[in-house]
Amino acid sequence: MFGFSTIRLAAYGAIITFLIGAFAWYHHSVFAAGKAAVTAQYNADNALRLKQLAAMQMALNTAARQKQEAIAAMDAQYQQVISNDQKANDAAIASIRSGALKLRKRFTCAAASANPVPKTADSSGVSNGQAKSGLQPADAEFLVQLADRADAVVHQLDACQAILGQATK
Repeated sequence: MFGFSTIRLAAYGAIITFLIGAFAWYHHSVFAAGKAAVTAQYNADNALRLKQLAAMQMALNTAARQKQEAIAAMDAQYQQVISNDQKANDAAIASIRSGALKLRKRFTCAAASANPVPKTADSSGVSNGQAKSGLQPADAEFLVQLADRADAVVHQLDACQAILGQATK
């Protein structure tokens, strides 16, 4: 029933099946080894990149902390200047109110003395020759407060410039 050609054909089939199986096994083992090598290289590259990223983050955090400390120091200095200016302003106003400090004596007009201008009947102003001299305390206080506000603006601008200079380093 089975002849020599049938056995030969079955033998060839078995050999071909064996070769296909061996090739598939070899291909699978080579592929698995290649995949393992690629995965190991990928993991090593990722680990290196993560270390580099951590180092960069630490450097950025250190730089940010240093800038924050510098800005905090500038702010403390600014607050001290403002406090000192406020104390000086309060002292000047207290001196003005007590009469111990006068800002400036009023000028007298020499030309008006030589060629006096006639007074009008309803004039109630202060003439050059009256005894009061210097700025009135309310006027002097106003000028000191105005100067203090102007100084505060200058200090604010100086502080802003210092902070911007620190931020752009």
